[in-house]
Amino acid sequence: MSLPLTSPSANNSIRIYNTDFWIAYIANLLLVTGNVMTFRFADWVVLLGGTNSLAGTLVSLGTLGAIISRLGLMHLIDRHGTRWQWMACSALFSLGILGMMTAPDIGWQLKIARVCYAIGVAGMFTCSVVHIQLGVPVHRRTEIIGMLGSSGFLGMMLGGIIGDLIYHSFPADIKPEAPYQAVFIMSAILGIAYLLMVWYLTLKDARPEQHQEQEVFKSLYQYSPGFTLMIACLMGMGFAVNFVFLTRYATEHGLKMGAFYVLYAIAAFSFRLLTKSWNRSIGRHQMILRGLIAHILGQALLAVCSHEWHFLFPAIACGFGHALLFPAVVSLGSGAFPSSHRGIGTTLVMGFIDVGGLLFPPILGYIIDHHGFTPMYIFSIS
Repeated sequence: MSLPLTSPSANNSIRIYNTDFWIAYIANLLLVTGNVMTFRFADWVVLLGGTNSLAGTLVSLGTLGAIISRLGLMHLIDRHGTRWQWMACSALFSLGILGMMTAPDIGWQLKIARVCYAIGVAGMFTCSVVHIQLGVPVHRRTEIIGMLGSSGFLGMMLGGIIGDLIYHSFPADIKPEAPYQAVFIMSAILGIAYLLMVWYLTLKDARPEQHQEQEVFKSLYQYSPGFTLMIACLMGMGFAVNFVFLTRYATEHGLKMGAFYVLYAIAAFSFRLLTKSWNRSIGRHQMILRGLIAHILGQALLAVCSHEWHFLFPAIACGFGHALLFPAVVSLGSGAFPSSHRGIGTTLVMGFIDVGGLLFPPILGYIIDHHGFTPMYIFSIS
């Protein structure tokens, strides 16, 4: 239930951690848990007869669909609110997962399903961030975005643990696709639960004030934050390394991935709580700088992991970087736009994270296929 915009004096005393926030928090927890459980997609593509390069191309194809969908989403959110867009994207998430699960080969079904899944994820994250900002004082937007995102780190931990438990619970002599299908089914179920929570959360959403069409494009041109968009693009590349190709690295080295995601989540969650007021003490630009340094360190350390305990240090570094980068980048980018175009600003910044996810996976997959994993990590930090 979106809170109405109020005067600055009223915003100073508003209670931002209310029932709506905690419902959104739990919903985001379910979303990220289900999303993390699909990180074996590259392995699934290889099982169906594909390659690492093809897996990267399919990820980029889905991301391209998400980027195109954002062009309409940014307008629809500001014009009609988040409710129907949010629910539609939630449905696409589960449908896309089921489509990937039932794909018999590397054909059109897998490609279309990946696009639906990517559009769903993009819309779900965008709508939740837009929704949670409504009625929050300007000086606390970074904090509320960060605190909502902390549920994602818990979801990352749960997704890694549950995914590993399901995947490794099947006997060795069972058909090879069974573990993947079981993981996909659980992800789809979590997506359906998320949809029900969004339906309840937005029951009393009010229709936003209408604006002229030309104002939308004028706003894009006038307020777009170039530096922030570049950082968002680099974040997209980092997510591709950690959440798409790291599973391939672990598979080839006979390592379980649950340890990395659990440590990553614990570190990120802890740092998010410890640094929630940094936007007011050191500023968002300093948060971004420190987050980038941690990201580079984490990628460098991942290149030399050969045992599961080696994931400890890169997980902490990557978690620290994620904890700082996401709220600072999204808040700085969306805050460059007036409140009437908050949907445009948020969608644009998160869209450039997708741009990074579009441009880099095919390159990263090609490097892995032809040169190995270490050069891929070197490329990602260069």
